Parts: sequence; structure tokens; C-alpha cells
Amino acid sequence: MTTVPAARAAPRDTTLPVPTARGLAFFALAAFGVLHWMALLDPPTPNRALYALGAGIVAVGGMLAAARLPFRAGQLAAVVVLVVVLALALLGGGVADELAAARPRGRALVGHRPRYRGASRVCSCRTAVSTSGRAR
Repeated sequence: MTTVPAARAAPRDTTLPVPTARGLAFFALAAFGVLHWMALLDPPTPNRALYALGAGIVAVGGMLAAARLPFRAGQLAAVVVLVVVLALALLGGGVADELAAARPRGRALVGHRPRYRGASRVCSCRTAVSTSGRAR
């Protein structure tokens, strides 16, 4: 009587697939960056940060899905993803809010600067020129 040895279970790969790992790392870094950047604006606008993160998620997911399609369909899908992500990025950047705020007062957006509560409140053009290394 012969017995067949029990089949060994193949070791499972417990790591994440590369696209998933890259997407998670991108999302974590982008979330950290945009939330801290939006906290520097006066008044703080964390909703814009969520729009930016949404644009990033749509970009990663859309491009991964487009890569699985045949060549021509994938190219078309990538262009569609690009247009959607551009719209979300403009929304997240506050372009619609700035345009709506500029219309009633009649002021142009040329030269418009959002209020910024950054590290250096007193930064002048002289400081930028003097640190550029160009002697006058």
C-alpha cells in the first residue's frame, strides 16, 4: 500500500500588487500635502483639498482602467479621463469660486493673489533677488 504524500501548499504572496501600492502611496502623500497646504490659506478651505484628492483618485483609477483596454479604446479612455481630471482640478483649485467672486465687482483675475498665511509674511522682491546670487 503506497500513500501519496500530501501536497504542500504553495506560499502565498502577501504583498500588494504594484499599481495598488503606488496608488495608495500617492493618495497618502497627496492627502498629507493638500490638507496642509489648504490650512495655510486664509480662510482655510479643506473642501478644495478633497476635490484635489478626488481628482487624483479618478486619475489613478481611470488610467489603470484605460491601460487594460485595447490600444485605440485605451487612448480614447485616457483622453476622457484627462478631461474629467482637469475639470476636477480646476474645481479643486477654486477657479469657479474666483470667477464668480470677480464678476460682480468687475475686477479681473490678472494679478489676483489669494491671502496666504505662510511661514514668511514679510517677503519682498529684494529678498528674492538678493538670495538669487546675482550681484548688483
